[in-house]
Formats: sequence, C-alpha cells, structure tokens
Amino acid sequence: MSYIFVCLRILIFILIFVLRLPLLILSTLYWAIINLKNYFYNTQIRKTYKLSKPVISVGNITLGGTGKTPVVLEILNHFENSCVLTRGYKSEVTKQKLYPAFVPDGLNPKKFGDEPSLIKLKNPKSQVVIDPIRFRGGQFALKHNPQIDVFVLDDGFQHRRLHRDLDIAVFDMDIYSNLNFLYRNLSLFLIFPFGKFREPLSSLKRANFILLSKWAYLNSKHLDEKVIELKKINPNVYFADSKIYEIKNSKEQTFTQGPVILFSGIGRPEFFERDVRNAFIGLVVMEHVTFSDHYDYQNKDITSLIDKAIKNKSKLICTEKDFIKIKNLNPNLDLDLIYVAHQKMTLPENLLNKILDIKKL
Repeated sequence: MSYIFVCLRILIFILIFVLRLPLLILSTLYWAIINLKNYFYNTQIRKTYKLSKPVISVGNITLGGTGKTPVVLEILNHFENSCVLTRGYKSEVTKQKLYPAFVPDGLNPKKFGDEPSLIKLKNPKSQVVIDPIRFRGGQFALKHNPQIDVFVLDDGFQHRRLHRDLDIAVFDMDIYSNLNFLYRNLSLFLIFPFGKFREPLSSLKRANFILLSKWAYLNSKHLDEKVIELKKINPNVYFADSKIYEIKNSKEQTFTQGPVILFSGIGRPEFFERDVRNAFIGLVVMEHVTFSDHYDYQNKDITSLIDKAIKNKSKLICTEKDFIKIKNLNPNLDLDLIYVAHQKMTLPENLLNKILDIKKL
C-alpha cells in the first residue's frame, strides 16, 4: 500500500511539473537575464552611479510582502533630513511617466502609490521621490534640498545601478522554510514565474545585512536549521521583530476586544491575520476579506464591508497601507467602524549601530 502511495505521489509531481513546464521555460530565460545583469555589475562592465550623500538600500529577493516598508519607516526615524527613493509601483506618476516627482503631504495614493504615500504620511519631514531611475531621483531631490543627509532606497536590492553604502535584504523565512531540497538547490525552480523568487538565493551574498521576516510562527527547531543554511550563503543574518502595537480608528479610538472583520489588499494577508489574532487576545476574528496586492478600493467595496460589519455587530480592521487608499475615497462614507492596525519594526542592534555609522558620513 505504501508503495502505491509513493508511486501516486511521483505521478502527481510529474503531472504538475509537465503542466508548469512553460513557466519553467520562462523562468530559465529570466534566470539567465538576472545572472547576466549581476555578472555585468559584479565585474564593473556596467557602471554604478554614486550620489553625494550616503544611500541605504532596503529590498528583498522574493515576491509579495516581506516587510520592507516597516524597515524603511524605522530607518527614517534615525535621521533628521532624509529622502526616500522609490519607483512608485502602480502609481499614476509611474504609469504616465511624470517622474521625477515629490510625494506631497496631502494624501493621493492613486496618483503617487500606496507605499510612497504611507511613507510620507508616517514621516512628513522626509522627502519621498518617485523615479524608476533612482540616481536621477536623488539628483532631483538634492537640487531642491542640498541638506539631505541620507537617501533610503526603497525596494532597491535589484536596482544595482545606484551605489549604496548599506545594502539590506529583508528575507521571507516562511517562503524559504517551505522549499524542499530540490527547489533550494536548483535556482531555476525558485525564479518567477515558476517560483516566488526575483533572484537566486546566492544573490544574498552581496547583502550587508539579511533581515529575517515572517519567522515568528515557525517551529523553533525548523527555524534554527534554516538559519544555519542561510548563514552558509551569508553569515550576516539577523531577526527583524515586527508586531502590531495599537489598533485605532480615525477618531483615535482604540479597540482591543470584541468581534472583528479583517480586510486587506497586501502581499501576504495570512500574516496580517495572524498578527491581529496575536496582538490582543480579546479580539475575535469573524472573517478576513482579502483583495489583490495594491488593490484599488472602490466605494462599493467599502460600503459592502461596512454593511457586513453592521450586520455582524463587529468592527473592521485593516492595515495602514489599506486605510490610506480609502481615507479620502468618499466624504460620505462613515469610516468610524474601520480601525487600523499600527505595526512597528524593531531592528537588531548590529544594524542600528551600522545606521549610526552611516549617519556620521
């Protein structure tokens, strides 16, 4: 019986592999392009450009939400006059090629993107510049404000055109821990669109710091084994601690117990739900309504969610990134039922010391 079961599993694996073969072909092409690009930069065939002020890059090598934005926000807290360089993913500025452009104080996530708008909202003193060519964006920022003391390159691990003084890779341990031996050792299987990786695992060698995210719910023994594996690629592996510290609405009213309905349009919604469940033991999650990452909310979406909450006598909870997209959606919408989960990232001491060193440059 066990022999039949093993054969059946092998047949299923072969069938899935054959069905996904076109994706593997595309991944092979993408893998070749990535490796060629990295070779050109590693051998200095392709030139990197250096700004007159230090640059801290925050990025990753996987698709979806890894926790880059909380890391960027925490870094900005240590500088008085900073500037974030971002490509403005899915923003009108990027689509219409209106860059370089400053993200203004007034919220307009549709035009400037949800993450750039959130960064500006949380750090109004920081400048946020949208431009896919980050060196040009940095020059643009310096022209308007020569007093900038640091640039933070958002989602910059693959953007090798710009020189960085500190390179941070935020690494999704949940994705990595679920990879089998074959996938971990054959990088073709990892690469998008067949897999969930932007680059092979070996790319982590060039990071100054690897910050592990999405690790808190893993078995400790399994986690230790995976960390040991990663340290063979790059010994500079550290844990980033992220947790929800407050849930409140636009009237500054907090909520810590009772029935709730979650909604989110983010890369890894399952972790948002786990974090909410663990933030306050008095919260009872009735349902989690998920939308696609960077979802463009419409009035009907919010009206439907509010009606659902009223019907179930519950509150609504979303992420900060979700709320900035609905905050000014329609002045007639009553948003009192919608509470926002505020999250904070705690960086390891080694990285904080390095940031302080950058501050002295």
